[in-house]
Amino acid sequence: MSQDALNFIHEINTQNDCLMIKVRIVRMWKQSFSLDMILMDEKGKKIQGTIKAKLIHNFDRLLAEGSIVVLSKFGVAENSGCYRIINHPCKLNFYRTTTVKNTEVFDGPVYGFGFVKFDDINNKKLVMSSQ
Repeated sequence: MSQDALNFIHEINTQNDCLMIKVRIVRMWKQSFSLDMILMDEKGKKIQGTIKAKLIHNFDRLLAEGSIVVLSKFGVAENSGCYRIINHPCKLNFYRTTTVKNTEVFDGPVYGFGFVKFDDINNKKLVMSSQ
């Protein structure tokens, strides 16, 4: 795998899903209908990833919180809805054909915190930047 072939999260849009990205799995959680993740690239940008319940068994042994993976052959959809986990206009959907390769090398942040003032949250003044 060539580093030149890798894309970054800011390059992801619904028009281009033929990408390969290297990300750290910052957070992951299971729901009855999916496994969801917050993924962060080496530049610190974040995007949400989702695996539908019927496909979780294809990927659960390859994914762990804190691990670094290279993803390709995923779908890109509009990140809409009332409650958006990440303020990126897109989200990633894992397909049966999605490839996941574990790697050790990651030159980005470890945790990806984005601190804000508590009053801004309470007063609903928080304007989320595109992470």
